[in-house]
Amino acid sequence: MYLSYSGHKTYEICPKQYWHSYIDKTVPEKPDNKVNSLYGSMVGTLFEIFYADKLWMKKGVEELLLSMVDETWDRLVTNETRKGLVEFKDKDERANYKSKNDLLDDVRESIPRGIEIIRYHRLLGTDAEAEVKLDSWVGGHRLGGRADFIMTRIKPHGDRVILDGKGSKHRDTYVDPWQLKWYAMLYREKHIVAPDGLGFVYWRSKPEESMDWVAFTREDLDLLKEGVLVNATHIDKIKLLLDGVPKEDHPHVLREGFPAKPSQNCRFCSFLAVCREGQAYESASVPAALYGAGGVEDIGI
Repeated sequence: MYLSYSGHKTYEICPKQYWHSYIDKTVPEKPDNKVNSLYGSMVGTLFEIFYADKLWMKKGVEELLLSMVDETWDRLVTNETRKGLVEFKDKDERANYKSKNDLLDDVRESIPRGIEIIRYHRLLGTDAEAEVKLDSWVGGHRLGGRADFIMTRIKPHGDRVILDGKGSKHRDTYVDPWQLKWYAMLYREKHIVAPDGLGFVYWRSKPEESMDWVAFTREDLDLLKEGVLVNATHIDKIKLLLDGVPKEDHPHVLREGFPAKPSQNCRFCSFLAVCREGQAYESASVPAALYGAGGVEDIGI
Protein backbone atom coordinates (compact mmCIF):
# COMPACT_ATOMS: atom_id res chain seq x y z
CA MET A 1 0.00 0.00 0.00
CA TYR A 2 0.97 3.66 -0.36
CA LEU A 3 1.11 5.80 2.77
CA SER A 4 2.10 9.46 2.93
CA TYR A 5 2.86 11.44 6.08
CA SER A 6 -0.51 13.14 5.76
CA GLY A 7 -2.22 9.75 5.58
CA HIS A 8 -0.23 8.39 8.52
CA LYS A 9 -1.06 11.44 10.65
CA THR A 10 -4.73 11.28 9.69
CA TYR A 11 -4.85 7.61 10.69
CA GLU A 12 -3.22 8.42 14.03
CA ILE A 13 -5.75 11.19 14.72
CA CYS A 14 -8.80 9.22 13.60
CA PRO A 15 -8.89 5.94 11.61
CA LYS A 16 -12.43 6.71 10.48
CA GLN A 17 -11.28 10.01 8.97
CA TYR A 18 -8.53 8.07 7.20
CA TRP A 19 -11.13 5.72 5.76
CA HIS A 20 -13.19 8.60 4.38
CA SER A 21 -10.16 10.48 3.03
CA TYR A 22 -8.02 7.76 1.51
CA ILE A 23 -10.04 4.62 0.93
CA ASP A 24 -13.70 5.47 0.47
CA LYS A 25 -12.74 8.95 -0.90
CA THR A 26 -15.93 10.38 0.53
CA VAL A 27 -16.89 13.72 -1.02
CA PRO A 28 -17.29 16.29 1.79
CA GLU A 29 -20.70 17.90 2.11
CA LYS A 30 -19.09 21.34 2.03
CA PRO A 31 -15.93 21.84 -0.09
CA ASP A 32 -12.93 23.32 1.74
CA ASN A 33 -12.15 26.96 1.05
CA LYS A 34 -8.49 26.94 0.01
CA VAL A 35 -7.99 30.71 0.12
CA ASN A 36 -6.02 30.73 3.40
CA SER A 37 -3.47 28.25 2.07
CA LEU A 38 -2.74 30.18 -1.12
CA TYR A 39 -0.10 32.52 0.33
CA GLY A 40 2.06 29.60 1.46
CA SER A 41 1.49 27.78 -1.83
CA MET A 42 2.37 30.88 -3.85
CA VAL A 43 5.58 31.72 -1.98
CA GLY A 44 6.60 28.05 -1.77
CA THR A 45 6.13 27.58 -5.53
CA LEU A 46 8.12 30.70 -6.38
CA PHE A 47 11.08 29.59 -4.28
CA GLU A 48 10.82 26.09 -5.68
CA ILE A 49 11.39 27.73 -9.08
CA PHE A 50 14.27 29.70 -7.53
CA TYR A 51 16.02 26.43 -6.66
CA ALA A 52 14.88 24.21 -9.54
CA ASP A 53 15.96 26.76 -12.19
CA LYS A 54 19.05 27.88 -10.23
CA LEU A 55 17.89 31.49 -10.37
CA TRP A 56 20.49 32.52 -7.79
CA MET A 57 23.06 32.22 -10.58
CA LYS A 58 21.24 34.83 -12.68
CA LYS A 59 21.15 38.60 -12.44
CA GLY A 60 17.98 40.34 -11.33
CA VAL A 61 16.59 37.33 -9.46
CA GLU A 62 14.13 39.46 -7.48
CA GLU A 63 12.64 40.94 -10.65
CA LEU A 64 12.47 37.47 -12.23
CA LEU A 65 10.44 36.09 -9.31
CA LEU A 66 8.17 39.14 -9.21
CA SER A 67 7.42 38.69 -12.90
CA MET A 68 6.16 35.15 -12.19
CA VAL A 69 3.57 36.08 -9.56
CA ASP A 70 0.52 36.42 -11.81
CA GLU A 71 1.26 33.26 -13.78
CA THR A 72 1.81 31.32 -10.54
CA TRP A 73 -1.52 32.59 -9.20
CA ASP A 74 -3.39 31.39 -12.30
CA ARG A 75 -1.79 27.95 -12.12
CA LEU A 76 -2.36 27.43 -8.40
CA VAL A 77 -5.96 28.61 -8.41
CA THR A 78 -6.74 26.25 -11.28
CA ASN A 79 -5.21 23.40 -9.26
CA GLU A 80 -6.85 24.30 -5.93
CA THR A 81 -10.35 24.67 -7.38
CA ARG A 82 -10.16 21.00 -8.34
CA LYS A 83 -9.94 20.19 -4.62
CA GLY A 84 -12.33 22.77 -3.20
CA LEU A 85 -13.18 26.45 -3.37
CA VAL A 86 -11.12 29.60 -3.68
CA GLU A 87 -13.45 32.22 -2.31
CA PHE A 88 -12.66 35.56 -0.69
CA LYS A 89 -15.19 36.53 2.00
CA ASP A 90 -15.22 40.08 3.36
CA LYS A 91 -17.08 39.07 6.52
CA ASP A 92 -15.10 35.92 7.30
CA GLU A 93 -13.05 36.70 10.42
CA ARG A 94 -10.81 33.70 9.81
CA ALA A 95 -9.93 34.75 6.26
CA ASN A 96 -6.36 35.98 5.96
CA TYR A 97 -7.21 38.13 2.96
CA LYS A 98 -10.28 40.00 1.75
CA SER A 99 -9.27 40.10 -1.91
CA LYS A 100 -6.94 38.63 -4.51
CA ASN A 101 -5.01 41.91 -4.70
CA ASP A 102 -4.34 41.88 -0.94
CA LEU A 103 -2.92 38.37 -1.17
CA LEU A 104 -0.75 39.09 -4.22
CA ASP A 105 0.61 42.28 -2.63
CA ASP A 106 1.68 40.21 0.38
CA VAL A 107 3.34 37.62 -1.89
CA ARG A 108 5.27 40.35 -3.73
CA GLU A 109 6.46 41.82 -0.43
CA SER A 110 7.68 38.37 0.62
CA ILE A 111 9.99 37.83 -2.35
CA PRO A 112 12.82 40.20 -1.35
CA ARG A 113 12.48 39.04 2.27
CA GLY A 114 12.71 35.42 1.14
CA ILE A 115 15.90 36.14 -0.79
CA GLU A 116 17.37 37.74 2.32
CA ILE A 117 16.38 34.68 4.39
CA ILE A 118 18.21 32.44 1.93
CA ARG A 119 21.31 34.63 2.08
CA TYR A 120 21.27 34.99 5.85
CA HIS A 121 21.04 31.23 6.52
CA ARG A 122 23.22 30.26 3.55
CA LEU A 123 20.43 28.16 2.07
CA LEU A 124 22.28 27.66 -1.18
CA GLY A 125 24.20 24.81 -2.74
CA THR A 126 24.99 23.57 -6.22
CA ASP A 127 23.08 20.36 -5.39
CA ALA A 128 20.00 22.21 -4.09
CA GLU A 129 16.73 20.57 -5.16
CA ALA A 130 13.09 21.54 -4.76
CA GLU A 131 10.01 19.32 -4.41
CA VAL A 132 12.18 16.24 -3.89
CA LYS A 133 10.33 12.93 -4.11
CA LEU A 134 11.49 10.58 -1.35
CA ASP A 135 9.15 7.61 -1.91
CA SER A 136 10.64 4.36 -0.63
CA TRP A 137 9.56 0.74 -0.24
CA VAL A 138 9.73 -0.14 3.44
CA GLY A 139 8.60 -3.49 4.83
CA GLY A 140 6.48 -4.22 1.76
CA HIS A 141 4.78 -0.82 1.85
CA ARG A 142 5.43 2.23 -0.29
CA LEU A 143 5.93 5.22 2.00
CA GLY A 144 5.72 8.54 0.24
CA GLY A 145 6.99 12.03 0.85
CA ARG A 146 7.95 15.15 -1.07
CA ALA A 147 10.36 17.51 0.68
CA ASP A 148 10.23 21.20 -0.19
CA PHE A 149 14.01 21.61 -0.38
CA ILE A 150 17.11 19.44 0.07
CA MET A 151 20.62 20.84 -0.22
CA THR A 152 24.15 20.85 1.07
CA ARG A 153 24.56 24.37 2.41
CA ILE A 154 27.50 26.42 1.22
CA LYS A 155 30.38 27.39 3.51
CA PRO A 156 30.84 27.71 6.39
CA HIS A 157 28.15 25.08 7.05
CA GLY A 158 28.53 22.28 4.51
CA ASP A 159 25.70 20.28 6.08
CA ARG A 160 23.09 18.25 4.20
CA VAL A 161 19.65 19.60 5.19
CA ILE A 162 15.98 19.00 4.48
CA LEU A 163 13.83 22.13 4.71
CA ASP A 164 10.10 22.78 4.75
CA GLY A 165 8.73 26.25 3.95
CA LYS A 166 5.89 27.70 6.04
CA GLY A 167 3.59 30.60 5.21
CA SER A 168 1.35 30.74 8.28
CA LYS A 169 0.95 34.08 10.08
CA HIS A 170 1.05 32.16 13.37
CA ARG A 171 4.47 30.57 13.68
CA ASP A 172 3.41 27.48 15.61
CA THR A 173 0.30 26.79 13.55
CA TYR A 174 0.45 23.78 11.21
CA VAL A 175 4.09 23.10 12.16
CA ASP A 176 4.74 19.45 12.89
CA PRO A 177 8.34 18.36 13.59
CA TRP A 178 7.42 14.76 12.80
CA GLN A 179 6.73 15.74 9.21
CA LEU A 180 10.43 16.57 8.82
CA LYS A 181 11.40 13.43 10.70
CA TRP A 182 9.26 11.47 8.22
CA TYR A 183 11.31 12.98 5.38
CA ALA A 184 14.52 12.13 7.25
CA MET A 185 13.34 8.53 7.69
CA LEU A 186 12.63 8.20 3.96
CA TYR A 187 15.91 9.92 3.06
CA ARG A 188 17.77 7.39 5.21
CA GLU A 189 15.97 4.51 3.48
CA LYS A 190 17.14 5.82 0.09
CA HIS A 191 20.66 6.95 1.00
CA ILE A 192 21.57 4.73 4.00
CA VAL A 193 22.59 7.78 6.05
CA ALA A 194 20.26 10.39 7.53
CA PRO A 195 20.54 14.10 6.67
CA ASP A 196 22.58 16.35 8.95
CA GLY A 197 19.77 18.76 9.73
CA LEU A 198 16.05 19.43 9.48
CA GLY A 199 14.49 22.88 9.51
CA PHE A 200 11.39 24.98 8.96
CA VAL A 201 11.70 28.21 6.97
CA TYR A 202 9.14 30.91 7.84
CA TRP A 203 8.71 33.21 4.84
CA ARG A 204 6.85 35.87 6.85
CA SER A 205 9.58 36.32 9.47
CA LYS A 206 12.66 38.55 9.59
CA PRO A 207 15.74 36.74 8.27
CA GLU A 208 17.37 36.38 11.69
CA GLU A 209 14.14 34.90 13.12
CA SER A 210 13.05 32.89 10.11
CA MET A 211 14.27 29.37 10.91
CA ASP A 212 13.58 26.67 13.46
CA TRP A 213 15.92 23.69 13.44
CA VAL A 214 14.38 20.36 14.44
CA ALA A 215 16.55 18.06 16.54
CA PHE A 216 16.25 14.32 15.89
CA THR A 217 18.02 11.10 16.73
CA ARG A 218 18.48 7.74 15.06
CA GLU A 219 16.07 6.34 17.65
CA ASP A 220 13.40 8.88 16.57
CA LEU A 221 13.58 7.60 13.01
CA ASP A 222 13.59 3.96 14.12
CA LEU A 223 10.50 4.44 16.31
CA LEU A 224 8.69 6.34 13.56
CA LYS A 225 9.43 3.59 11.06
CA GLU A 226 8.22 0.92 13.49
CA GLY A 227 4.94 2.75 14.18
CA VAL A 228 4.30 3.46 10.52
CA LEU A 229 4.76 -0.19 9.56
CA VAL A 230 2.30 -1.26 12.30
CA ASN A 231 -0.31 1.16 10.94
CA ALA A 232 0.29 0.25 7.30
CA THR A 233 0.04 -3.47 8.04
CA HIS A 234 -3.24 -2.97 9.93
CA ILE A 235 -4.74 -0.87 7.13
CA ASP A 236 -3.84 -3.53 4.57
CA LYS A 237 -5.29 -6.25 6.79
CA ILE A 238 -8.66 -4.49 7.15
CA LYS A 239 -8.85 -3.69 3.42
CA LEU A 240 -8.21 -7.38 2.65
CA LEU A 241 -10.80 -8.43 5.22
CA LEU A 242 -13.41 -6.18 3.60
CA ASP A 243 -12.79 -7.91 0.28
CA GLY A 244 -13.50 -11.27 1.92
CA VAL A 245 -16.79 -10.61 3.74
CA PRO A 246 -20.32 -9.92 2.45
CA LYS A 247 -21.19 -6.24 1.97
CA GLU A 248 -23.79 -6.40 4.73
CA ASP A 249 -20.95 -7.11 7.16
CA HIS A 250 -18.83 -4.16 6.01
CA PRO A 251 -20.22 -1.65 8.55
CA HIS A 252 -19.16 -3.92 11.43
CA VAL A 253 -15.67 -4.43 9.96
CA LEU A 254 -15.30 -0.69 9.44
CA ARG A 255 -16.35 0.11 13.00
CA GLU A 256 -13.75 -2.33 14.30
CA GLY A 257 -11.02 -1.69 11.75
CA PHE A 258 -11.34 2.06 11.24
CA PRO A 259 -12.95 3.25 14.49
CA ALA A 260 -13.79 6.88 15.10
CA LYS A 261 -11.61 8.65 17.67
CA PRO A 262 -13.70 11.67 18.67
CA SER A 263 -11.64 14.60 19.88
CA GLN A 264 -11.37 18.36 19.60
CA ASN A 265 -10.17 17.78 16.05
CA CYS A 266 -13.71 16.78 15.06
CA ARG A 267 -14.92 20.33 14.54
CA PHE A 268 -12.29 20.79 11.82
CA CYS A 269 -12.96 17.46 10.10
CA SER A 270 -14.37 17.66 6.56
CA PHE A 271 -16.47 14.55 7.26
CA LEU A 272 -18.20 15.65 10.47
CA ALA A 273 -21.54 15.77 8.64
CA VAL A 274 -21.37 12.00 8.02
CA CYS A 275 -19.85 10.94 11.35
CA ARG A 276 -22.27 10.15 14.18
CA GLU A 277 -19.48 9.76 16.71
CA GLY A 278 -18.02 13.14 15.86
CA GLN A 279 -21.41 14.82 15.98
CA ALA A 280 -22.14 13.26 19.37
CA TYR A 281 -18.79 14.46 20.69
CA GLU A 282 -19.40 17.98 19.39
CA SER A 283 -22.89 18.08 20.93
CA ALA A 284 -21.50 17.13 24.32
CA SER A 285 -18.35 19.29 24.19
CA VAL A 286 -17.74 22.83 25.37
CA PRO A 287 -19.05 25.71 23.24
CA ALA A 288 -16.98 26.45 20.14
CA ALA A 289 -16.25 29.98 21.40
CA LEU A 290 -14.04 28.51 24.13
CA TYR A 291 -11.70 27.07 21.53
CA GLY A 292 -10.58 30.51 20.39
CA ALA A 293 -10.52 31.97 16.91
CA GLY A 294 -7.37 30.07 15.97
CA GLY A 295 -8.80 26.59 16.56
CA VAL A 296 -7.30 23.83 18.64
CA GLU A 297 -3.89 25.48 18.58
CA ASP A 298 -5.23 28.15 20.98
CA ILE A 299 -5.59 25.64 23.78
CA GLY A 300 -2.22 24.02 23.30
CA ILE A 301 -3.21 20.90 21.40
